[in-house]
Amino acid sequence: MLGSLFSGYFWDEMGATFVYSMAAGVCCVAFLIAFIWIGKTDKVSCEV
Repeated sequence: MLGSLFSGYFWDEMGATFVYSMAAGVCCVAFLIAFIWIGKTDKVSCEV
């Protein structure tokens, strides 16, 4: 509920382009973190 309030506030104050750009940036950072994290896990072979 609080997140909706803040997102609406930022939408009104900063504009749609800024909010979408920030959301895209956060998604890219999350993708990079996940990609790096998955790359550090041990590789498991599925060969029988």
